[in-house]
Amino acid sequence: MKSNKFYFGIFLLIFLFGSVSASYATSSVQFTQPGIGSSFLGSGTTSEVNFNSEICTSGQDFIIRIVPGGCTPPVVRSDLLEEQNVPVYCKLQALKVNPLITVSSIDSISFGGTYPEGISTVAFVPSYPALGLDRQLSNGAWENIGYAVIFLKRNANESSMPEFLAGGLSATIRYSLRDSFGLENYKFYLPLMTDSEFSELQGQYAFFNHMGYLRADDIQSNSASISIYSGLNSNQNGIEKQKILSRNLDVGEESSSFFLPGFGCLASSSFKLDAVQGQETRAVLKVNSEIFEVTNGEFFYDGKCQVVSDPLREGLRETVQVRCAGDDKSQTFGLAIEPTITLSINSGVEKTYHVGDPLGYSFDEKTIYLGYVGTDPKSKSDTLRNSLIYLVTVPGEPLEKLDQDTLSKVAKYAKNDLRNDKTASDYLKSLFGLLSTSSDRLFNGNTVKRINYGPAEEAFGIRVQIKSFGIGTNLDLKNQTLIGYKNNAVRDYIQIQQNFANEKYPEEDSASLGENALLQLINLSNVLNQKEDLKKYCDEFETKYPNSNLDISPCKGIPQYSNEGVSSQTILMDGDYKEVSLEGIREPSFEDYGIEIMVRKGEKTINSPIKLAKGETVYLDSFFSTSGKTNSNKEFIKLNEIKDEKYANLDFSLQNRSVLSTAGSFLTSPSRTLEKDIPFNVDGTDYTFVITKINLKKVAKVSVHTQFRDFSKIDFNFTVGIEKRSIQLSPEETKSRIEKLNKLLNTLGVISENLGSTIKTFQTTCEITGAVLTAKNLLFNSGIDSIARKTVMNGEKGWNSQCESLRVGTKTYSTKDQCLFDNSDKIEAEVKQVSEEMDRQTKAFETLQSIDGVTTSGGLFGQDKVNQNVLMEKGYADQIKTSLNGLDSTFKNPDGGVETVDMPKILNSITGDNLGKLYSFEDAKQIELYANLASKYPEDSTYKKRLFTLLYGVQKNYDNTLRIVEAAKKDSISEGDISVLEVG
Repeated sequence: MKSNKFYFGIFLLIFLFGSVSASYATSSVQFTQPGIGSSFLGSGTTSEVNFNSEICTSGQDFIIRIVPGGCTPPVVRSDLLEEQNVPVYCKLQALKVNPLITVSSIDSISFGGTYPEGISTVAFVPSYPALGLDRQLSNGAWENIGYAVIFLKRNANESSMPEFLAGGLSATIRYSLRDSFGLENYKFYLPLMTDSEFSELQGQYAFFNHMGYLRADDIQSNSASISIYSGLNSNQNGIEKQKILSRNLDVGEESSSFFLPGFGCLASSSFKLDAVQGQETRAVLKVNSEIFEVTNGEFFYDGKCQVVSDPLREGLRETVQVRCAGDDKSQTFGLAIEPTITLSINSGVEKTYHVGDPLGYSFDEKTIYLGYVGTDPKSKSDTLRNSLIYLVTVPGEPLEKLDQDTLSKVAKYAKNDLRNDKTASDYLKSLFGLLSTSSDRLFNGNTVKRINYGPAEEAFGIRVQIKSFGIGTNLDLKNQTLIGYKNNAVRDYIQIQQNFANEKYPEEDSASLGENALLQLINLSNVLNQKEDLKKYCDEFETKYPNSNLDISPCKGIPQYSNEGVSSQTILMDGDYKEVSLEGIREPSFEDYGIEIMVRKGEKTINSPIKLAKGETVYLDSFFSTSGKTNSNKEFIKLNEIKDEKYANLDFSLQNRSVLSTAGSFLTSPSRTLEKDIPFNVDGTDYTFVITKINLKKVAKVSVHTQFRDFSKIDFNFTVGIEKRSIQLSPEETKSRIEKLNKLLNTLGVISENLGSTIKTFQTTCEITGAVLTAKNLLFNSGIDSIARKTVMNGEKGWNSQCESLRVGTKTYSTKDQCLFDNSDKIEAEVKQVSEEMDRQTKAFETLQSIDGVTTSGGLFGQDKVNQNVLMEKGYADQIKTSLNGLDSTFKNPDGGVETVDMPKILNSITGDNLGKLYSFEDAKQIELYANLASKYPEDSTYKKRLFTLLYGVQKNYDNTLRIVEAAKKDSISEGDISVLEVG
């Protein structure tokens, strides 16, 4: 029955989603994981997975639609469209359909591609309230993201207007992603680990919400081999994590991009080897989902935050001080992880304690306190079975809580005690020197006791047993909206557990829906600091699914529900609230970072080397104290830094024995660098030091960089109605308007005749002076592009003429406008070509102008004058003939007619004497122009057709002139009295 409910629910979701999608524009979304097939899911091999990035095409995170009835104006009047382009504002809605991303704002929308006929252009006007500071999605939708402004193209002919304009638009939407998938930049310090160590500690090196894991396979002085493992199939059916890729990088080198299983094509990453260095104590801090490992003084989060104290790890108690520059003020705050522990004393009632709490018992008039909670460092992992505590007795009145100084001393004692390289009395003396009376009473070797996990142990007169880690309380959320969301999520997850606990979706998933739902309850409780709920869900998970392979890290190791420290702080930065949280302190062990040093004072040498871990101070008086002699208690050495496998840097505070010093003075050196196996004497002292061993396990500092797609290409449709005039003219009104128009035409005819005589007079004057032009008119001086466009559009073979016939080539058009629009690309190409050739002609004319006798001064308005006849004779005629050399002697009509042009005749005609008789100077320029264009662009027959028209006209003028001359000679009359009449 549950199975039927489940599949009916799935069907219902599909049906509902399909219904919604039908009203929106959609496109395919990439769901396939790149390079991941069934073989990957079922294979246990650790060989690399090869990803095919070519299948990663643009997916879609949004769908967009025009709100029904949201266009203004809803219809466009035809009379307005006859006069101008008309904008139509259409309101847009957006719906986020990709649940994997968190979009904080839509930044821009642009429209491209070919617009439908009748549309001039499309623009986007944003809705500014939606793009202000508060730009977050509400339930994944924006009701009003702005307007698509659709410009309808002007159409002077109402009869050719359709009833409506409809079509599709292609939009590119760009948006800002916030904390998507946890895809931020990460930095890790990777040590070399065995397979078992990696299996235990891999969670420390996880990124992308445990979707990927980093591991160093090999570390050299200036290079490292780094591998990435996928968390997609973590321990599925006993399968180890899948190795995605492995790269050997030099310091400063970055890997190629890769796609991580689980994110499909939405995000690609790369990793870079920043450095190879020794280990340091680092605080692991997280700002929202971005992880940083930083030491004292280092900045993080783009320099807005800084660690301002030494990261301190005292057992399981971890603390650090952080300062962040917020938008309103800078804040310095402490972050702490302080697990509690539950103890049973004298087999009585179990009680939970914090470090520093009194146990409620006393011994030898001293109060017993819980001084330390930690784990055995030899175990390499923090779990309850490896846990231990130190109890300390302190004289005086009982305190509510031990002070920090005392707790730090207990922690130092515990740290050295667990190293097993000194006697109990050596721990105390080397750590604290020869202590004062009060301190000596506190640490006399009998006041600190260790209790390990296991059976109850005797300590200070009581029997103590570690039972479990403590349980914190649920954080008061206060925000009612957040509480509502949390309760809804919990209700849904519980409903899945109750109704579909044993179902699997998809079927190949190894975990059931109930198992996954309980995991989400664990993660939700952990994020919201609901400690009691987290404990409950962790126990329930371990009871129901003891063999589960899912990652329940909040329940593992030192469970998150036991932490009672303030481990996070919320700050307003970059206009948004960021949570800065402490994930832990990583401290190198002596085996990772430490030295062994022998010390000789005068003739006395210590029995065994002193072991120094990073930052550790050891007092020397206890090793060389003499009975009956008072010591200074001030001589010590401290390990600052290990430079490499041969050198280490130490601080010294030693008694100065030089003759120049006064008695009792001390030589305190800021630092000295010692070489391994080379004796070193600090000047003016009795001490000689020899480093006998250096432990330095280097780590690879690796940063992970992520890039994710922040745009979608979306198609959607529109429809805009056109309202035509509903009242037409009556026949009588039409007849009246025609009569008025005819009368106007008659009046204009009379005016035209009167102007004719005037024009004829001026024409005679123009013929006399036409041979002399100004230099500026000769050159295409003003607006070559405009002249080129007129040349292409006008004339016998111009596009206006071609489209008037409604037929271009083999294609027929319904209107001239349609013809011009469809051929706009060809027109623009020709305009560009003609413009470039005219520009070349202009430059050539500038050269010809400089020839002696071509240009003279004294124009009507002071301009230079160019004599066209001289220009032709001194070079331009030859230039034209050169441009015609590519033509055959017989130039056939390109349109297929029977007409031909005799090219030898044309070449003989192009002289200065024939200028103004057979052709004009403008004809000469046009002939050269189209001859050059026809030669450069032979694929465009338009230029050849226009050239043929020009040359055929020159040939006709030549033939007519020849006939006139022959007729005048024959009839002995003047040539001016003869004209040629063509018939047919």
